[in-house]
Amino acid sequence: MHDFGHAPFGHVGEEELSRAIDDAARSWGLDPADVGGYEGNAQTFRLVTRRLFGSSALPGLNLARATLDASIKYPWERGAAHPRKWCFYPTEGATAAWVRDGVPAARRDAQSFEAQVMEWADDVSYAVHDLEDFYLAGSIPIALLTQSSEARERIAAQLIARRRSRGKLADEADDLDPSRYTSAEMAAAFDALFTEPHGPFEGFRDLSGEFDDVLRDLLWIFVIEILRLVADHIGAMTDDTAARMHRRLTGHVAHGFTDLL
Repeated sequence: MHDFGHAPFGHVGEEELSRAIDDAARSWGLDPADVGGYEGNAQTFRLVTRRLFGSSALPGLNLARATLDASIKYPWERGAAHPRKWCFYPTEGATAAWVRDGVPAARRDAQSFEAQVMEWADDVSYAVHDLEDFYLAGSIPIALLTQSSEARERIAAQLIARRRSRGKLADEADDLDPSRYTSAEMAAAFDALFTEPHGPFEGFRDLSGEFDDVLRDLLWIFVIEILRLVADHIGAMTDDTAARMHRRLTGHVAHGFTDLL
């Protein structure tokens, strides 16, 4: 459900739409912050709470508070916690406040437990398919990454720079958001991913890189290994009170590169 509001052409289309809406707001003498720009996750929240109809009597799909909270990837308004990502337009501010009512102050910008599960599943699924597609296209030299520390360091540096530019890199370990790795943690995890004995890429170390049936089988072995790791770790969580009814407000999925190694 969290993908309902995604724009054509992915994040590039999303950024262009937001820029166009901001420009239109200024041309009408309005403050772009009051209009809200365009963000795929905020558009999802608008669709399921106002635009899509489960009945003619109520706006939106009339979903439960917990279901809506599970779909919220960035639980804040524009500019509140991140310069480019948010989940609520001004027009849905009251509904958002109702959905997030009861969240502890320290977790105001933290996802619900169910939203963490959703994001983790989403990250794994598109990462697995992207890796396979990029490898088949010749864009990721997996065999070289298993053999060369210099190649691993070069690619890791690119990944770290990309996450830093998107505000997804932590200056220090963040217990509230374990998906925000430090640069050192990410570099170490990336290196271990390709060098760990019996790891998912072990079979690539002796291959030239040409695609054949052996490589196709190895790719599927990798996919199966990732899914096994997900099954082993997806239930890992911390909770301050095991008997608490609203676990979505306090629970954490333990996930990230380091948890898979």
